[in-house]
Amino acid sequence: MDWVTNPLFYGIFIALIGNYNHNSIVDIRSIPEVSKKMFGDKISNLHIEWLIYCIIAAVVLIALFWFIRFVITKERKQKPNPIDEMDGIEFEKYLAKHFEKQGFDVELTQAGHDFGADLIITRDGVKTAVQAKRYSENVSLSAVQEVFAAAAYYDCDTSLVITNSSSTSSAKKLAEKIGVELWDRDMLDELFSVEV
Repeated sequence: MDWVTNPLFYGIFIALIGNYNHNSIVDIRSIPEVSKKMFGDKISNLHIEWLIYCIIAAVVLIALFWFIRFVITKERKQKPNPIDEMDGIEFEKYLAKHFEKQGFDVELTQAGHDFGADLIITRDGVKTAVQAKRYSENVSLSAVQEVFAAAAYYDCDTSLVITNSSSTSSAKKLAEKIGVELWDRDMLDELFSVEV
């Protein structure tokens, strides 16, 4: 039966609206009475009870899903990550190794004279300037500006900032505006298994 034309649906809708207008918690016991007043005995108590059990089961499953996701995310963040023990040069080499595994041609720029890019990676004809930020604090606006300039200097098609931390709101806003991609800690965890 089409749920839109199902009289039970309208009974539930009216019950919810009625309770909402009175600023009270919805009483599922009112659904059978409302439905029967509108549609007589077309709806049996068995059907109504079955629907109520389905709704309760759906709510429980959704709550369970979010609880499991929360626990997994919390454990992943608490798990020690070797990236946090690296210095800047080690982090750059770590990223270079993983990009090479993914089929990129990787060039490490000269430290101290990199013009804003630590790596130049190329695959399928697309050249990208990468700035690696192994920080304990959030990446600021300057990192976005630097890698954007580096992309022009190295004749790159795209630019990317990778950090083991996160980025400030202003950095995110500018990156979105000028087309710089940002990878934060969550992205690193998703893309790379930690193999040092």
